[in-house]
Amino acid sequence: MTVAHEAPEVAVASVSEAVIEGEKAEFRCKASGIPTPSITWKRLDSDLPDGALVRNGLLTIPSTGPEDAGTYTCKAVNDEGEDSTNVLLEIIGKEMSQDLEQMPGSTLNDI
Repeated sequence: MTVAHEAPEVAVASVSEAVIEGEKAEFRCKASGIPTPSITWKRLDSDLPDGALVRNGLLTIPSTGPEDAGTYTCKAVNDEGEDSTNVLLEIIGKEMSQDLEQMPGSTLNDI
């Protein structure tokens, strides 16, 4: 009896995240394939941010800064091949997030 082998196939929960500066960012990556693929995270054009953690396909950046914005790649590899997908992290500045919080309360009478 032979066991089927399958090249990896990557799936991410979200292809982009926007987080407020200083907040935690998380990207979850899962991969199917036989044998079970190994999953790695990389950052396009640079290293992962200081303090970034990768565990069981989950990339966590505990406290984001403007420099963390960019494209990250989840890659799955097994003996049958590899697959990867990109995700985008956007950082919203603290000043901008405060402006957004104040917007719903404004009325035309304020003008």
